[in-house]
Amino acid sequence: MRYGDLLRTAYLLTGSQHAAEDLPQGSLLRVMRHWNRVDEPAVPGWFDE
Repeated sequence: MRYGDLLRTAYLLTGSQHAAEDLPQGSLLRVMRHWNRVDEPAVPGWFDE
């Protein structure tokens, strides 16, 4: 999944362009903080694209 896909989904969820821009950024920051907990085989294939 690319950032544009996340942004479109966030817009559908929030109905606001500003909130839609903030939502994926906050989510991706939280994922990055805990990335070391992800097992290598469990990572979905779309991260390889």
